[in-house]
Amino acid sequence: MGFANAFPFEVIGSPSEIYVGPVGTARPAIGAAVSGAWVLLGKRGNRSYAEEGVRVNSPAAYNYFRGLASAAPIKAFRTEEDVLCQVSLADLTLESLIHAFNQVAADVTETGITRTINLSRGLSVLTVAVLVRAPSPYMDGGNSQFWLPSAANVSSPEFVIRRDNATIYALEWRAMYYDDATDGEEMGVYEAEDETT
Repeated sequence: MGFANAFPFEVIGSPSEIYVGPVGTARPAIGAAVSGAWVLLGKRGNRSYAEEGVRVNSPAAYNYFRGLASAAPIKAFRTEEDVLCQVSLADLTLESLIHAFNQVAADVTETGITRTINLSRGLSVLTVAVLVRAPSPYMDGGNSQFWLPSAANVSSPEFVIRRDNATIYALEWRAMYYDDATDGEEMGVYEAEDETT
């Protein structure tokens, strides 16, 4: 069962969910539950995300050729493209904090009554697969999803611990070119369930 989405379906205002898995984890079938190696981000899923929600951004940079006779550009050249997935998380469990410090679940160590993670991230940057699951813009009860087969957490989280509100820290994954993807899907895919198919 997908997300509830009242008509008009293309106008979406709904919580979404983020899953993280080993780099190259296959995207789940659009109408199926997320399972296997995918792990839901946040102890309470999207109830652990700040109210601004999940953000997916696709910035690009361009160079332009301008001929001698005109100030107007004649041709554009894309020099950079990115896909970013961002969320602010209100979950200080170490199983969630590992994402902020370039680690995996196995890096949480338990000694007696204490759980520990290291704060040093080192020189190498861990890559993971990222999945954002949201409502379909075509139907009620359907899914849409952004799938990044390889992404690096490039955030520099700040932890403000105060008495009058939750401690929230930002996470941001940047898609990395994935050689083993199907042609055209190296930076990921966005797809949506359509009840007519």
